[in-house]
Amino acid sequence: MSVDATFTDTVHMSAATWAAATNKLAINASFVVSGFEVTDGGSLNATVGDGFAIVNGIEVNITTNTTQALANNDTNYIWLSEAGVLADEVAGANPGSDLLIAKVVTSGGTISSITHMRSIGADPDGTRQDTDLCVALVKTADESVSSSTTVQADDDLTFTVANGEVWEVTCILECEQNAGTVDFKSLLHAGSGSVAGSCMTLSASDATTGSEVGGQFNDFATTAFTVQHTATTANIAVFIRSILFATAGSTTINLRWAQGSSSGSATLVKAGSIMIARRITG
Repeated sequence: MSVDATFTDTVHMSAATWAAATNKLAINASFVVSGFEVTDGGSLNATVGDGFAIVNGIEVNITTNTTQALANNDTNYIWLSEAGVLADEVAGANPGSDLLIAKVVTSGGTISSITHMRSIGADPDGTRQDTDLCVALVKTADESVSSSTTVQADDDLTFTVANGEVWEVTCILECEQNAGTVDFKSLLHAGSGSVAGSCMTLSASDATTGSEVGGQFNDFATTAFTVQHTATTANIAVFIRSILFATAGSTTINLRWAQGSSSGSATLVKAGSIMIARRITG
C-alpha cells in the first residue's frame, strides 16, 4: 500500500489498523529509502525534495518538492507522516509516530544549518552520496609511501563522526611492497575528538615463496598493526574491522599507514581499496 502525493484516492491503512483488523503482527518500520533532501528555500522556508520512504510500515512516495515553513530563532524538526504530510515541531516531539526527516536551525530570519536525521539515499541519477548513516569510500588511484615508518593519513579513506555516535568500520586494502622484509603497518585513527572502541586487523600475502597470514586485536587508534612478510615482493591483503564510540566531540576517522621498516622502494595502497562505515546509533 502506498501514499502518493499526486493522487488523492490512494487507499492506505496504518500498521495499527492492519494489526487490529487482521490480528496479525504490525509492521511499523520507518525509514527513508531515497530522496527527501532538505535544502534552504530562502528566508524561513525549507524545501523538502521528492522521495520514497516507509513510515509505520506504509510506503510514502512524494513526487514533487514541498515547501515547509519554519519558526524563527529556533530548532525546527521536520516530520513526515504515513499520509505523506510534512509537519514542523520546534519542541522536537514526535507529532504522531511519524518519521523525522531533518533538523533545521534558524536565526535572524534565515536558515543557519540543516542536519538530515535519517539516510536520504542517492538521487536517481546517482550524482550524490549520503553520508548520514553510511559511508562507502573507494580509492581511485594508487598511493605510495617511501622511506617512512611514520603512519600518515590516507588521501581518500576518511570520514567524520559526531559526538555520541557509534560506528562500525570495515577496510579492505590491497597493498604492495617492492622490497623484501619492508612490511606494512596501519591503524584507524581519530582526530581531535575522543574515540574509544576495539579494532581487529587481519592480513594475508601472496608471495613467490608461499602465503603468510597474520592478525591482531587491540583498542581503537592506539597501536599500529605491522603486517610482516619475508618475501622479496608481495601483494598484501589487509582486512580491518572496528567498532568505535565518539565520546567527546565530533572528529575525523581515517586510515593511517606506513612502511613497517624504512625503504626507498615504495609501498603502495592500491586503487580499489575500500572503507565502508555504518552508523549504528547516535
